[in-house]
Amino acid sequence: MLSELAFGEKHGCFEKPSEKEPTKNVDCPEVLPLKHSEEPPFENAMVNDSPLVHPDSRSLTKYCLGTRLQMKNPKKSHKLQTCKYHDADNAEQGKFLKTMNQEALQVCILFSTV
Repeated sequence: MLSELAFGEKHGCFEKPSEKEPTKNVDCPEVLPLKHSEEPPFENAMVNDSPLVHPDSRSLTKYCLGTRLQMKNPKKSHKLQTCKYHDADNAEQGKFLKTMNQEALQVCILFSTV
């Protein structure tokens, strides 16, 4: 399955989801926007036509993060324990992520596929 190839056992989270509370301050430099990253884009990845390789990261690990709006208390839409593992603020670098940009892109994709 393509999603398993893309997200692996972490399911797009910073750590494998379980029934315990997620770890905070996980070091995850690959989620940094390029303007905050010390690493240049991985140029060799740009010639790879696999949809699983992203040129802005040296890692093949992919993340699926929720927006801060979704994670805000009281949580109305994301109540499952496993949803906490998709919180961008679990990453040490999460403070540099603008999660509402992600939300805006999701809305654009929704409208373009309807």
